Amino acid sequence: MKLNKKIAVAAAVGALGMAAVPAMALENEFSGIYNLGFFMSNYDNAGTAALSPKAMYNTNKTGNYFEQRARIKYTAKASDDLKLVTHFEINSTFGGSGALKTSVSTNSTGSNSGQLDADSINLQTKNVYLDFNVGKNVNVKAGIQTVSDKFKGILYSVTDMAGVNVTTKMGALDLNTAYFRVGTKPLGVGTATYNNNNTEGWNNFDIAVLDAQYNINKNAKVGAAYYLISDNTSTGAAPTATQVMVNTFGAYGSAKVGAATLSGFVAAQYGHETASTALRSSKSGYAANMAARVPVGPGTLKANYLFRSGDDNRDRVDTSWYSLQHTGNNTATGSTVGSLSQYNEAGMMILVRNLTTNATNSGRFLAQNVGDINGVGGHIMSVGYDATITPKAFASVNAGMLFAHHNQSTTAAGTYSTNKGNGTNLMATEINTEIGYKLYPNMTASVQAAYAFLGGYYNGCNSATAGKNAENPYTGRIMLKYAF
Repeated sequence: MKLNKKIAVAAAVGALGMAAVPAMALENEFSGIYNLGFFMSNYDNAGTAALSPKAMYNTNKTGNYFEQRARIKYTAKASDDLKLVTHFEINSTFGGSGALKTSVSTNSTGSNSGQLDADSINLQTKNVYLDFNVGKNVNVKAGIQTVSDKFKGILYSVTDMAGVNVTTKMGALDLNTAYFRVGTKPLGVGTATYNNNNTEGWNNFDIAVLDAQYNINKNAKVGAAYYLISDNTSTGAAPTATQVMVNTFGAYGSAKVGAATLSGFVAAQYGHETASTALRSSKSGYAANMAARVPVGPGTLKANYLFRSGDDNRDRVDTSWYSLQHTGNNTATGSTVGSLSQYNEAGMMILVRNLTTNATNSGRFLAQNVGDINGVGGHIMSVGYDATITPKAFASVNAGMLFAHHNQSTTAAGTYSTNKGNGTNLMATEINTEIGYKLYPNMTASVQAAYAFLGGYYNGCNSATAGKNAENPYTGRIMLKYAF
C-alpha cells in the first residue's frame, strides 16, 4: 500500500475512534419481562372494567383468551451517578380485542396487534427519566417514572407519573420530596381564556409528596408521609368547574419481632370536591392496615387486614377513601373504573385489584378501586400460606373476605342505593391457589385458580332478572413469566 493511502486509512480509523469515544464510555443495559397468560373465566374478558355481579346471571358463559405483555427497559449509564432510564411496553391479545382489520395492510392499535398479520402501532412509553446523584446523599429522578405511595398502594401503586423526585439520606433518616404534574386542560381554544391568554399551566392536575422514614435498625423502620392531590382539570370553561383537592397524611412502619415480620399504617384524608354543579362536598376519609408474616415449615404463613372508610351518600360530607383513577377523580363517576391503586398484600385474584398474580394487561376485580368500593368503602381480611416445595417448585393458597362499609338496597329494576340495607355487608369470600415451577432460573410456569362466593351484599342484585341472585365469579389461568 502506498504511503499516502496508509496515512488516509490511519486518519479515518482515528476519526472513527474519536467519534466512538462518547458511546463507548456508556454502559448499555437492557432488561425486561415477557408474560403470557391463558384465561378461562366467567368474568375475565381481557378488559379492565370493574367486575359487576349485577350482570352475572345464570347463563353467564365461560370465556377464554390468551394475553401477553412485554416490557423492554434500556438504561444508558454514564457512571454510577448518572444514567438515563427508558422503559417501554407492548400488550397484545391473541386474535385482538376489537374489530377485525379491513385488510392485512391496515395497521391496528393496542391489544389488537394480535390479529392476523400482526402489523400494529403498539409501543407504549412507561418511563423516560434522568437518574442522577448530587453529592453522596441526594438522588434525583426527573422525568416520567414509576412511583407508589407508602400506604401499600391504596392511594396509587406502581403508577407512571411525570415529575421530579428527590431522595436525601441523612444517616438513618431518609427524606423524600416530589412533585408530579399528571394532567392539564389548557383553556382558550373555543372557550373563554384566563391568566392573560396563557393556556398552559392553568387547570392542572398536580401531586406533591413529603415523606420521612427513620430506619431504627436493619429490622425496623417507621415513617410519616403527606400527599397533596390537586386536580383542576376543569370539564368546562371556568376554573370553578370540577375540582378536587385532597390532603392525605399518615404514619407507617414495619419491624421483625422474633420470627415474625409485622407491618401496617394509619392514614387520614381531608379536602373538598366541587362538582360541575358548583356544589362543594367536603372530603374526610381514613384507612388503616396491619399485616403479619411468620415462617412456618417450608414456607410463610401470612395474615392481613385493610380498612377504608366509606360514605352513606346522605349529606355533603364525603367520608369515602380517595384514590387515583384514570377516568378523573370525581367520586360520583370514577370510583370503579381506571383505578391506579392496588392491594397486592392480600394475594386475592377476584376481590381486590391485584396485578401481581396475572401480570398481564387486563384485570377485573370486585373492588376495582382498592381505596373505595363504589363509594361505600369497606374492609378486607385474608390469610394465606406460601410454600417452597423444592428449589424449583412452589405453591400458595389464600382465603379472603371482602366487606362493604355500608350495605345497600335494590329496587325492582335492580339498581343500587346506599341509603338502605338489603342484607349483610359481606360482598364476597374468595379462595385461590397457585402452583408453579421454575423451568429456568429466569422463567416460571404456573397454574392459578380462584373462586368467589358472593355474599348478602349482592342479594337480589341481578339486573337481567329482578330479584335474582348473581352468579359467583371464578377464574382459571396458566401463566408463563420470563425475566431478563
